[in-house]
Amino acid sequence: MPVSKNPYKRFSLIDNAIRRRDFPSLEKIQDLLREEGYPVSVSTLEKDLETMRSKFSMPIVYDRYQRGYAYSDENAYFDIPVTGEDVETIWMALDKLNMFRNASAFRNVRSSPGSAGYADPARKAGRAGRARNSAARVSTIA
Repeated sequence: MPVSKNPYKRFSLIDNAIRRRDFPSLEKIQDLLREEGYPVSVSTLEKDLETMRSKFSMPIVYDRYQRGYAYSDENAYFDIPVTGEDVETIWMALDKLNMFRNASAFRNVRSSPGSAGYADPARKAGRAGRARNSAARVSTIA
């Protein structure tokens, strides 16, 4: 799948741009997406905003005075929908990665910039607790 076809990543980037509360215009959001490697047309961006409003109930409004987008509710929360099966698959993948933590091919992963540190068992234990505590927030796809 081409990188620009990943709508959930685009939605997350759009959410972050609006959340900064600087009333980004369509052009500013489009530039941000392009900088992040997600070049899209204005038409696609408008469809993304409408999808976020309708499918995910995000309270995105256009402020005519500021000439940009904002949330009408500052407590709005964008969550990528995942099924229980998705969560289980992710945990299995993390467990597999943990099995190879000492393999020479993966030694540089833990020390590379931006590494999530998945091979660290202490971090895994912390994530497991957070996952159980946030199970109620997991959205399911109908």
